[in-house]
Amino acid sequence: MCRVDWKSGIFVMLMLLLSTGSSARAPRASGFLFVEEPVNPRLIAMGSAGTALGGTGFSYYNPAQPFFTERPYVFAEFGRISGDVNRGSVETAVVHPGWFGGISFITQSVDFTVATEQGTGPSAANQGTVASLTAGLVRDEFAAAVTLNGLQDRFGYSTTYYGLSVSGGMGYRLIPGRLNVGVAAFNLGRSKGFLDDPEWRKHGIPRTLRLGASYNDTLNEMCYAAAIDLVYRDETGEVLVPFGVEVYPLSMLALRLGKRFGHETEVFSIGMGVNLDNLSVDVSFVPVKMVKDYSIKWSAGLSYFLGARH
Repeated sequence: MCRVDWKSGIFVMLMLLLSTGSSARAPRASGFLFVEEPVNPRLIAMGSAGTALGGTGFSYYNPAQPFFTERPYVFAEFGRISGDVNRGSVETAVVHPGWFGGISFITQSVDFTVATEQGTGPSAANQGTVASLTAGLVRDEFAAAVTLNGLQDRFGYSTTYYGLSVSGGMGYRLIPGRLNVGVAAFNLGRSKGFLDDPEWRKHGIPRTLRLGASYNDTLNEMCYAAAIDLVYRDETGEVLVPFGVEVYPLSMLALRLGKRFGHETEVFSIGMGVNLDNLSVDVSFVPVKMVKDYSIKWSAGLSYFLGARH
């Protein structure tokens, strides 16, 4: 009798998640596009390559990400995407040798003025919110996790759409302390509008598949990390290749550079971090080209790590 390895079985299931129903279907428009905006200034500065890196952002990079982080943390972030679009997030996770769990809350909004036949009205907002809960199991150097996401997309005062989705991910420390690999599938679920809007029924939640690897080492006593991902967008069939590097010229100072190859508007990404014992402060900047105009996406975050690594 053949034995089926449970790790391989979970891997195959994740690879099939996004392909289910993707063949022989017409392209559809997606709502909730704010879920595709990267989080965590450290990983944003590294080109948004975080599927196999520790840190924060399990709802975006990998539901099993706390496994790579290896210790509990509390994180808060604020940034500006472009123009007047603001984004904030908070996240926390508990990590034990055999399991982990985490909660995150991300919101993105822009204010605008409502114009009617009677003239200019009061200001309103377009706001997107996602609340996520992840839980996973750890077996030696392997971990698997599932994330439940609740989403809301609100336009002005009267139109609100909501959705519920599930994501799954795995992580493996191929060479502990050196080489990590990860895989994740995001946002299998449904959405619905509070209004009876036939067009919105065609709108789904953006689905993505991520594969990634990261490597940590030292060069002439200087620590560095490099990470690369492959990101498949089910909506358009596009493949993005985030890549980034991080170097520590000083033990407390990190410098980062990266790029999301295949992204239409982002030129590159850059950032830095200051680490003080269990506290770290990180910033990132991403120049964006829109036709002939340039703007800057920026983000700043504060992380506090508790206890020792498991």
